[in-house]
Amino acid sequence: MGRKYIYSIFIILLLITFTELSYYLYLNFSNKNSINNRVNLPLTPAPQTDLKENTELPLSFHPVNIEFFSKWRRRTKAKVYVTTESETHVVEIAPKGLTHPKHGFFPYAINRSCYDPDCPQGWLYLPEFALKKTRVYRVHNNISTPVNILDIKVGDTLFWKEVFDPMYLPTDERQLIEQTIQIIE
Repeated sequence: MGRKYIYSIFIILLLITFTELSYYLYLNFSNKNSINNRVNLPLTPAPQTDLKENTELPLSFHPVNIEFFSKWRRRTKAKVYVTTESETHVVEIAPKGLTHPKHGFFPYAINRSCYDPDCPQGWLYLPEFALKKTRVYRVHNNISTPVNILDIKVGDTLFWKEVFDPMYLPTDERQLIEQTIQIIE
């Protein structure tokens, strides 16, 4: 009687192992094939003769690059980060926070005006996670000194640099990699 139980347990364990092995092989080969079938991209977009330079509209991304990166798949050794840089003029500050009409309260916000007429103007709302990842410096005679974000004043000229991961939504704290604000004197 004890042998039947051991034999039954052995058969059940063998079936479980076979099922797990089949599932593992299915996932391994189906993901590999789907990536190869969907994304067969070179490291840079292939040049095409019918492409025009992006001179009609001063866009930050050429449509070919948008298409290229929209098919990009994240892998262990391949990531895409976007860096934005802008120079702005501080018009107004909300150092104790400001409520966005759609997204609620933010602990810090800056109303800025760009020198470029095409630059979006208005409030920049900083959530708590962005404040933690933001470094602020005062630059005087090309020497950077770390300061607090509360040292930013109305009338200051700021050089704002942000590095973010486009895989995540702006509300996800994993999106912001780092942010640097330089107060230019």
